Amino acid sequence: MFNYTPYLDRNSNPIPHPSKLKYDLGDVVYIRHTNAIGVVIGCIAPETGELRTDMDGMVAFSDIEPARKYHFNTSDVRVCDRLRKELFEKKVK
Repeated sequence: MFNYTPYLDRNSNPIPHPSKLKYDLGDVVYIRHTNAIGVVIGCIAPETGELRTDMDGMVAFSDIEPARKYHFNTSDVRVCDRLRKELFEKKVK
């Protein structure tokens, strides 16, 4: 899927999982400045508040918030096809 280290310091050196994170890998977030829903796929310099999302690449913590149901209720919000399918389509058994 993604072939990189999920946690990096300011110099792009791999670091172990930080003990305290505001957001972590797999969190679904609303990206305000692009009106998009994304998934956290990497934390870069967690102490400075930046992360990588599948929708918009690098994003500052100040530009995101946890995705809530009401974020999905607008027709113009951007969501990747895979996440839209996972969240909205019925699973057939």
